Amino acid sequence: MPGGAQCQTYQVPQIPWTPNVNASCPFASGICYYGDTAAFSMDTGFIDSHDILGLNAPKNGRILFRKATTCAPLRLAEYVVEVNETESEWVDSITYEYLGSSGLDNFTWKYDAHSLADTSSGYQLFGLEASAQYNTFLSSNGINIAGWVPSAQLNRTDADESLFFLSSNTISYPAPVDDPVFSAHLALTFKSEGTNITTYEADYYFGAIACAEQAQICNPTNDACTPLTGQFPLNDATFLSNQTTGQGLGLSDIQSATALRVLIASVSSSIYRAVASLSSAALRATDTVATGQFNIQLPSNQWQVEVVAWFSSSLAHIQAYLVELTAPSPVSSSNVSYLTSFTPDDISRRKPEG
Repeated sequence: MPGGAQCQTYQVPQIPWTPNVNASCPFASGICYYGDTAAFSMDTGFIDSHDILGLNAPKNGRILFRKATTCAPLRLAEYVVEVNETESEWVDSITYEYLGSSGLDNFTWKYDAHSLADTSSGYQLFGLEASAQYNTFLSSNGINIAGWVPSAQLNRTDADESLFFLSSNTISYPAPVDDPVFSAHLALTFKSEGTNITTYEADYYFGAIACAEQAQICNPTNDACTPLTGQFPLNDATFLSNQTTGQGLGLSDIQSATALRVLIASVSSSIYRAVASLSSAALRATDTVATGQFNIQLPSNQWQVEVVAWFSSSLAHIQAYLVELTAPSPVSSSNVSYLTSFTPDDISRRKPEG
């Protein structure tokens, strides 16, 4: 990485990655919306800590890093329960989603249909995350878990997971939307200046996208690699394996320092952490809301457009963090624009299963 003022720029504008529209569902069979072989993966492949991440080192002092994330819309029908609850002077319909416990609640998330009565209620995005093996470690040691504990259908011991619930609420569209998360075919017709106008609203109260995130570290001097896994086990595999198994990556002191920097940047740059604080502002669909709650037409792969933006943002966060480590400056992981505009041209559009 260059010195001086140039340290405030990235080694490369964006970390390259490759999409796969026919990836295996990263969760239990039957829960991914398009089936077991049509999830969407985004994989950086092995990137050089010097050439791509900008951490200066001779060839024998570098490491290789890989980040791979697979996302899919979920089938939710068998995991929801709808009840009527009295709130003050009215009775609301509350939909509970059961995909694992969250904090002290035995449900994951709930949606109040009263949101539909608020004509200013636009998109709503709510996220949760769980770390591979970390929740298992806490619960097995009798420690209360404040976060989300995924259900058996979503639980992974070799990946960190994020779960996003998206509600369109009173957003309407000029034509039906076939995307499984933004699905809208509920036709509403009204008159405007004597002309009948038909718009379309969401078919369901909410949809969901789940992602499995993994990372990997390799030593290019001996081709030793950790498994592709979650951040918590990755740290152990990178630094503790020599002590526990007698085997490991064989990293030099320089490589170990580089790996530590990359891991710290990576653990703070999950999809969840990159977009959770932004709520609906993290949605590309929000950018297409024209006037009021009226949106332009969305493609049938809008969910892929969203996760591409989230993944790209998580990679940008890694770059910003590493720049900040080497040269604290206005380029900071706390003020970087997380939502990049990059979208690969070869994302295919898939119709929902009939």
